Amino acid sequence: MRKLLLTIVLAGFFASSYSQHKIIQEKFPVYEGVITKENTNKTELFLKLKEWVAISFKSAKDVIQFEDKEIGKIVSKGNSSYSINNGTTILNETVYFTLTLETKDNRFKYTLEFTSLKSSGIDAPIEKALVLDLESINNLKYVGKKFKQKAIESQKSTVKQREENYKEISSTLIQSLLNVGKVESSDDW
Repeated sequence: MRKLLLTIVLAGFFASSYSQHKIIQEKFPVYEGVITKENTNKTELFLKLKEWVAISFKSAKDVIQFEDKEIGKIVSKGNSSYSINNGTTILNETVYFTLTLETKDNRFKYTLEFTSLKSSGIDAPIEKALVLDLESINNLKYVGKKFKQKAIESQKSTVKQREENYKEISSTLIQSLLNVGKVESSDDW
């Protein structure tokens, strides 16, 4: 995750001008918005976004699943890893997402959709990531009430930390997209 954040912070060197951000949807698992870039045509935006993907992810060839310059669309798949300490164990998790970028003259639309979660070697659909599994806890046999309560608290902590991680990942990606087209003042090499 540190590498992703560092890469995204460095992505703000593109050339362009004024931008605005209109949020369409900001509810897990989908984040969607339109970013306006004045005086930038569809093809320029497409190329800048493709460069952004190449800089923001380890390998653009592995990440980009679909690209069409004519229709102005890039579909990429990525992931971000993090650790959660839920009070009883440390979970190493990876969340997977699809990022779709669509360009038109002077604007582009992003759709960030979290799709699945890998936690301690187990793959799960993203819909289960923020749900407490109380039924499984209640079905535990030969354990006391205190153990079940500790298991519930552990799950609540895990869900809360996942929510925070997903918000941070989406916020970092979207903030980086807002910087597409901006120039650093010391870009005179």
